[in-house]
Amino acid sequence: MSQDCIDCKRSTTFGSGLFVDRVPAEDGYRCRECSMIECEDCGQMVLDDYEIIDGIFTCLDCIGEVE
Repeated sequence: MSQDCIDCKRSTTFGSGLFVDRVPAEDGYRCRECSMIECEDCGQMVLDDYEIIDGIFTCLDCIGEVE
């Protein structure tokens, strides 16, 4: 299995600076930046801090505004 990000091809090996935040993917790893999702309400890029509400990716900061 390759240690490079499957999207941007940067190395996620130990010592690369991307090892700690790499995310397992189906064919290897993704770096943190390539794993982020854009909130469809405010445009903020988030990694794990979102929910899908009515099919829309919404960050936790916006959830109070949505409900």
